Amino acid sequence: MTYTAHPQQGFSINEQAQSQTIVPIQEPLTSRDRRIIGEIIGEHPESVRTIWIEGGITVWVQFVDGGLLPFD
Repeated sequence: MTYTAHPQQGFSINEQAQSQTIVPIQEPLTSRDRRIIGEIIGEHPESVRTIWIEGGITVWVQFVDGGLLPFD
């Protein structure tokens, strides 16, 4: 095992254990969110995977099939 000392913080970190930590993924959108987004963009709600805002201007919608739709 590899340990790295961090004297400023006063503890050691096991880097190997950190690199193998798996974070559970929560569903970012509710069915209500998907319905609202689907109505706005004219798509079926179940086809919407997630959305994000880029640069404070463009809203991107990612679809279950991998497609992307930008809109301002």
